[in-house]
Order: sequence, then structure tokens, then C-alpha cells
Amino acid sequence: MGFKEFLIPEEKKFFDQLEKEVAVVKQGAELLVRLTTEYNKLEHFAKKLDNIEHECDCVVHDITKMLNSTFITPIDREDIHSLATEIDDVIDIIDAVGRRLMIFKIVDKCPKYLPENADLILKSVNEMEAAVKNLRDPKMIKSLEKHCIEVNDLENESDHMLAKALGELFEGDDLKFIMKMKEIYDLLEFCTDKAEEVANHLLEISGKNA
Repeated sequence: MGFKEFLIPEEKKFFDQLEKEVAVVKQGAELLVRLTTEYNKLEHFAKKLDNIEHECDCVVHDITKMLNSTFITPIDREDIHSLATEIDDVIDIIDAVGRRLMIFKIVDKCPKYLPENADLILKSVNEMEAAVKNLRDPKMIKSLEKHCIEVNDLENESDHMLAKALGELFEGDDLKFIMKMKEIYDLLEFCTDKAEEVANHLLEISGKNA
């Protein structure tokens, strides 16, 4: 076995860890959907989201440690670190939505557009996960591009939904509720922005390594 062949197995660990990280984010996105449809379990789901966010932080920490101790990486180490951080940003925002719903005590009813926004985030994360899984194989670049384009389309859909949601929200008279929901809607849309950043970075990485 040559020196390069000896090192190659270590490279796969980075893809494994990135896939693990995005799988954890998917758990959070699935929980967000439940959180916005099962309000009687809001506190329970919010606590689980916090645990999931912490689990994702641990994966990012492991990736950073691996980068510091690995000589050869399958793609630029800067790209690996940035991608791991960007994926983590998505779960950070999902967790922030859960926290806001708890802090603002929005538990009596499900505000309009909240479940729809959560569903868009889950769809974005599903596409993001599929793209990350394709990253390890240069032959899958077309499939990766397809998933990334879908994330971009979902982000555009989220922009339109935000405009519609805010337009209807500002027709109300409850100023406190308006302020609370605007912050939550903005966070939800920001989450799809972050997913789009991940998708765009994946496209950039695949272009450099095709």
C-alpha cells in the first residue's frame, strides 16, 4: 500500500461527518414542522430542538478537530470548515424559532403561514441533505446541481410567502402580536436564505473539484 492509499481512507471521514451534520439538521427541521402543528407540545419540542442544536455543534467541533489533525483532505479544508459552519447556521435559526415561540408564548393557536414556512424549510433541508450526499462523488455533479437549484427555488418561494404573510399580518390591530410574528416570519425566511448559502457553496465546491 502506497503513502497516498494509506491516507485516502481518512478523507472519507469528512464526508461522513458532513452527512451526519446535515442529518441532524434534518431532524431539527422535521421537529420544527411538528412544533408548528402540535402546539400542545410546544415546550417539549422546543427543548428537543435545543438538544439537536447542541448535537450539531458537537459535530462541527469534531470536524474542526479532524481538520487540525489531517494532512490530506478530499476538498479544500477552508471549504469543509465553511460548509460545516453554514450547515450549522441553519439549525441555529430553527432553534431560534422554537425559542421565540416559547418566549412570546404563542401557544393558543397556530398563526397563519407558520406551518407552510416550516414545510418549506424541511423541503430545503431535504434537498440540502441530498446535495451533501452527492458531494463525495464527482460523477454526481449533475444530481448535486439539481438539488441545489431546488433549494434556490424554495428560497424564492419563501420570499414570496414572507411578503404575503407580512402583508396580511400588518392588517391586524394587535401591535404586540404583529411585532412577535414579524420576528418569527423573518427568522423562517432567513433560514431558507442560509440553506441557499449552503447550496451555493456546494455548487462552488463541486465546480472546483469536478
